[in-house]
Amino acid sequence: AVVSTQSTWEAVVSTQSTWEAVVSTQSTWEAVVSTQSTWEAVVSTQSTWGNQFTKRVLNLVDATGQVECTLWNDEAKKFNEDCAGNVFALKACKVSSFNNRSLSAGKDRVAMNPEQAKAKSEELRQWYSENQGRISKDWPQPMTIQGSTGTGKKTPTVSLADSFNFGQEVKKDDKGRTLGEYFEVLAYPMVITKKNPFYMSCPVEGCMKKVIQNGSVWTCTVHGNQTSCQPRFITRFAVGDHTGQAWMSCFHDQAMEMFNNAAEGKLTPTDIVKLSAEGAAPDPKAYETIFKSPNFIPWIFNCRAKMEEYDGVARRKVVATRLYKPNWANYGKHLIKRIESA
Repeated sequence: AVVSTQSTWEAVVSTQSTWEAVVSTQSTWEAVVSTQSTWEAVVSTQSTWGNQFTKRVLNLVDATGQVECTLWNDEAKKFNEDCAGNVFALKACKVSSFNNRSLSAGKDRVAMNPEQAKAKSEELRQWYSENQGRISKDWPQPMTIQGSTGTGKKTPTVSLADSFNFGQEVKKDDKGRTLGEYFEVLAYPMVITKKNPFYMSCPVEGCMKKVIQNGSVWTCTVHGNQTSCQPRFITRFAVGDHTGQAWMSCFHDQAMEMFNNAAEGKLTPTDIVKLSAEGAAPDPKAYETIFKSPNFIPWIFNCRAKMEEYDGVARRKVVATRLYKPNWANYGKHLIKRIESA
């Protein structure tokens, strides 16, 4: 099976290891996790720019396949090696094409031995008990290329001019899925477009499906009619550095991070959307200020670039998957190394 490319899914998993993890692959799925090695439970990683974060990679498995799932910061610290062999429920994980297929769990979206999925948990435990000895790096079918998360290649740090070398060719795996290339760049937002920057989504927790308004209700293709909806941002913006300018896009969490950093407060998506022309309290000047405020504030953008085909036409797409605030001391050291190696 192949991991769904939908952004919202649920999973029930059992974990035998805290570092490697394996999972089932349907848009809504249950899985059991197995661990074949005993890596250090919590790993602190420092990027080129000195930004420190904590992560743990789980190896999730069930009868349909296995995949890596990354836990970040508080979640990574909460679940240690003692969690191996337990059943986990993960909700609304991000599905990435990085190293074939991998998952990234959100904050407060992970539960161990969930009461709500007792029947399925028992079924998974039974399967795991019967097949534990057979589980290897090749069975069940792995969906994440080994040696990637946590132990893989360092994301290259480049200038915007050099970033155009990434994602210039259509690359696909043996199942026909488009693969991306990753890079990091220090750049400044210059323009954030206000053209269709958000959509209204289903209010059911974990569901990010677009809803359509029908009178006084909003209809979700998965959860039916809802009495309310939630705005989610998919924002396109231009960034610049000393070598040039480039366009990229980001999803909801990264967009809100930029807006809130500039506002030095806690803007909610509803706060922003209500000021738009379609909002409850339209205010063009205030709305424009929110979109202009993040400009010229530096960020380190961790990006994925890939060439995608639409109606037979190849088009390069760059998405900022994560943002970091620069550590200027480390950035200075990085520049010195580049000068010395030139």
